[in-house]
Amino acid sequence: MDLISIYSDQTCGANCWLANEPICKCSCSGKNHGIALTGQNPEKLIKIDGFRYKLFEAGQYNQLYWKAMELLKDSIKNVLTLNGHTYNYKWGATDKGSPFRLKSANNSQKEWIEVRNLGLRFPYLLWQKVV
Repeated sequence: MDLISIYSDQTCGANCWLANEPICKCSCSGKNHGIALTGQNPEKLIKIDGFRYKLFEAGQYNQLYWKAMELLKDSIKNVLTLNGHTYNYKWGATDKGSPFRLKSANNSQKEWIEVRNLGLRFPYLLWQKVV
């Protein structure tokens, strides 16, 4: 049986990974459709503030915050020149459109194997922007 897919801007989720519907209706265009049924772990994608991100790492807030700051240390968000002085504004881990975003895991994300296996009560996720 051939897989029928409809490309949309919706990111993959449990419906796609478990093939709950016969037609794939997300942005993977069928690539991840039913992948969990094969024993493989699907790539986790999300849309945050209109930008697409993939899961970079799961862990404790403090650990991921400092990792995000290290990853963002050389990233320039904006340059402003005022009265002969140049100011470089760097990205933060919560800025809209940032190359890396830090967010707490929601209830469905807490069930992902890479999050569940951490055994954390309040897990956080570090996301990398997909360009």
